[in-house]
Amino acid sequence: MRERIAAANLRPDARTTHARELAMFALWVDKAPREALRHSRENVRHQREPIDLLVFARAATASRDAAALRELAALKQKIGLHDKRLDALL
Repeated sequence: MRERIAAANLRPDARTTHARELAMFALWVDKAPREALRHSRENVRHQREPIDLLVFARAATASRDAAALRELAALKQKIGLHDKRLDALL
């Protein structure tokens, strides 16, 4: 899997098109919550599906980053997203 991610990262648009997957891999496989937070923050700039915000929330929680959780709460309100999974983390 690492080899596939490394190969995908060679593409010029990799940071924006695969940021969700990079965040998930960093959070759950590498156990690197700060790296996951960086990728998930970049991801929600381009994609705003509920799963994108959920990964952001889990990375922010794992990083113990209260500012990131506030940022996420504001974004959630701005886009009018209602999600009980997110509510439980915020």
